[in-house]
Amino acid sequence: MTTPRTVEPSLRYGDAGERWGNLVAPTGAFAVGDLFRFQDEEGGPRVVKRVLAFPSDPAKRLVYYESSCR
Repeated sequence: MTTPRTVEPSLRYGDAGERWGNLVAPTGAFAVGDLFRFQDEEGGPRVVKRVLAFPSDPAKRLVYYESSCR
């Protein structure tokens, strides 16, 4: 397992739940299975579950994540 990287909270996009959410990030920044934590946030890491095309900007991707602590 890799060490989770730190991500700026400003990458969050749209609605988010306690255990899931979305990010908008540059193409290639995330892959399925990547682990991350939001900067200045407590708790376990998040895991990327899906990486989809972002309709309004082809240079970005919509990244769906879930908590890795279940």
